[in-house]
Amino acid sequence: MKSPAKIVTGLMSLSLLIAAATAAQAQQPIHVEVDNVRVYFGDVQPQMVNGRVMVPLRGVFERLNAQVGWSDYNQTVTVNKADMDIVLRIGESHAMVNGKQVYFDAPATIERGRTLVPVRFLSETLGANVNWNASLNTVEITSAMMETVVPPRGSPSVMAFVDAGTVIPFTLDSALSSNNSKYGDRFTATIDTRGQNDYLGLPRGTKVEGWVDVATPRKGSDPGVLGVSFDNIVLNDGRRIPVFGQVIAIDDKYIQNVDGKMVARSSAKQDGNKFVWIGAGGGALLAIITKSNLITSTVIGGALGYLWDEIQKGQTRVNDVTLNTGSDFGIRLDKNLVVTR
Repeated sequence: MKSPAKIVTGLMSLSLLIAAATAAQAQQPIHVEVDNVRVYFGDVQPQMVNGRVMVPLRGVFERLNAQVGWSDYNQTVTVNKADMDIVLRIGESHAMVNGKQVYFDAPATIERGRTLVPVRFLSETLGANVNWNASLNTVEITSAMMETVVPPRGSPSVMAFVDAGTVIPFTLDSALSSNNSKYGDRFTATIDTRGQNDYLGLPRGTKVEGWVDVATPRKGSDPGVLGVSFDNIVLNDGRRIPVFGQVIAIDDKYIQNVDGKMVARSSAKQDGNKFVWIGAGGGALLAIITKSNLITSTVIGGALGYLWDEIQKGQTRVNDVTLNTGSDFGIRLDKNLVVTR
């Protein structure tokens, strides 16, 4: 039989191991997924504060088709969606939801100029389901839209039914750059119908609304980096349809033509991939960031990284990313896009 001293020593060792494992898990990056699509953030990442996951304001809530705003004058965040209005002030442990006071135990904070908010409170207030996957260190958010029954393909009420994996071509309406653009900056782009009246049912003049989620100017030997995310397809009649997809290069390496439409090749559809523009010697290179070449990088934040030597072997000249008005790119759909008449 073990002596009490040995038992105590063993329990202390076990406690230290558990504490070390817990600390190691706490240091792992926290991921956020909305409707099974990973959300990428800029220089400030999601974090655990007093047992509550706090996320940067931009990113998650646009994916839930909400409009977010910030008042620097009174340090107030506003979130609007349909008939829902939320107002919360930095440092306070309550919010006004449609004029009624609702309390929570993790007040909104500011870190390095980014507003962090409690993800569960806002997501559930906006009608989404939130699950914490501890094994993957991931917040899994499912929007109410995912549970909505959409008309089947071929239905008379459907104007466009575009499959996941399809690439929709767009051209920028205004310039973006790694040097002048800022995290959270909004922009629009117009669909390129290739000279036709529509592209897969989406009429000429259709636009996409997006925002800058990575903007790092050139510094020394590090090239400028620019990344974007998207919120809505905007039709000619003003309707906004949530779009779930990522930017992709219109390049034979990543897309192929199938029955008159552009489709992402399998290498560009793996989970965890993201495209960012990187300032190359002759301009902006739209490079894919995959799990195989991810490293932690202070250049574009802990959620993204890249191996410059792999992307630009032998390339010693680096620049900022400059995308002029009219620059073309594609959006690879992660979810089916259904547009009704």
